Amino acid sequence: MYNIGLFTSSRADFGILKNIAKKLEKSPKYKLKIFIAGSHLSKNFGSTINEIQRENFTKLIRCKNLVFSKNQVDIMKSTNKLSKIFLNQLNKNKIDLMIILGDRYELIPVSTICFLKKIKIIHLHGGEITLGAIDNKIRNSVSFLSDYHFVATKKSKKRLEKFGIKKKSIYCLGAPGLEGINEKLEKKKYLENKFKFKFKTYNILVSLHPETLSNQSIKFLQVFLNSIKKFPKINFIFSSPGADTDGYKMKVKIVEYSKKYSNCYFFNSLGHKEYLSFIKYSNIVMGNSSSGIIEAPSLNRLSIDLGIRQLGRERANSVKNIPFNQKKIERMIKYYINKKINNSQFKNPYYLYKKPSLEFLKKIKECL
Repeated sequence: MYNIGLFTSSRADFGILKNIAKKLEKSPKYKLKIFIAGSHLSKNFGSTINEIQRENFTKLIRCKNLVFSKNQVDIMKSTNKLSKIFLNQLNKNKIDLMIILGDRYELIPVSTICFLKKIKIIHLHGGEITLGAIDNKIRNSVSFLSDYHFVATKKSKKRLEKFGIKKKSIYCLGAPGLEGINEKLEKKKYLENKFKFKFKTYNILVSLHPETLSNQSIKFLQVFLNSIKKFPKINFIFSSPGADTDGYKMKVKIVEYSKKYSNCYFFNSLGHKEYLSFIKYSNIVMGNSSSGIIEAPSLNRLSIDLGIRQLGRERANSVKNIPFNQKKIERMIKYYINKKINNSQFKNPYYLYKKPSLEFLKKIKECL
């Protein structure tokens, strides 16, 4: 039996990894151990460890590392703390292979420690580009430290090959998070009852995060909030920003705004299935989250991508990028809210397999 580690530090990456984790948990060939850190263990970001616990995984290992300083997530102290906790937990728990996803700063200590301890690493969603965030360099650094690569697109595979990574260690998987769109999503009434609100004729799902290469995230958020004041007949459904610098400040500002305007709703965490369901029943997905680029097109929903955080990422024609400019945001909402949907717009470069988790399970044998 192989001991498989899986690291998760936010609701976003766990939602993507959940089906893979479930398959590993059920297999008699593997003993799954889930290392949980970051915003999962913080009340300020919704204590999303509760979502993981509901899945009844056998082994959950808590690595509580978030440090706050002056109502701000202290990235340096949080990273340093995670290094110590994670190393200590690895010394207590035998791991043959570690699964990590994406590009968050928590992956730097995790991948470095695994590399130095000669624990094989599988990295998902490598080879992508996001020019407006520190994630871009983190993602590439993690790719170089990893042994195997499960990429979301064919272009991502080619980029890793150009880096000098061996072809035989790269597998095209598609985006694992898209597996959820093939499951039975929640109905409108269920969402309204659970989250205590009512859908209107027009609804926009908003997911805004800090632009981590700039210090203007609060300014950009204010521009967006000023822009939506002119649309009282549209519901704006906000999910929480991530646990990055300025993330908590953004959350506080959104909560205050939502209390003031009755057509605005804030939720710390919707849960992956519920989040996909909200996309399904929204007219538009707005913000600077990868979900507007990866998941929304496969649910035939238009996306407005704001700012430079996701620039460089492959996208369907249904995703339009505009800057944080009040007039342009207002104009785009007016244009998109009544736009007729053309199915050819939604061809998604991230959708390669109906069941990515099954493909992952087939390939992991080669990695071991």
